[in-house]
Amino acid sequence: MNVESPELYNIMRDPGECYNVAELYPEIVQELLEVATEAREELGDLHMNMKTGKGNREIGRVSK
Repeated sequence: MNVESPELYNIMRDPGECYNVAELYPEIVQELLEVATEAREELGDLHMNMKTGKGNREIGRVSK
């Protein structure tokens, strides 16, 4: 699932997610995108065609 442009909502003030504030807070958007990229690299992401990440292991196997 690719997002055309990032969205950011203040859930406390806007629980219905009506007002995208991403343009007002580009530094927060960038920080969240970096966290998401790190998570994808570690865990994989089927929506981005990344079936495995570097933190995945074979089922039934534990790293030593």
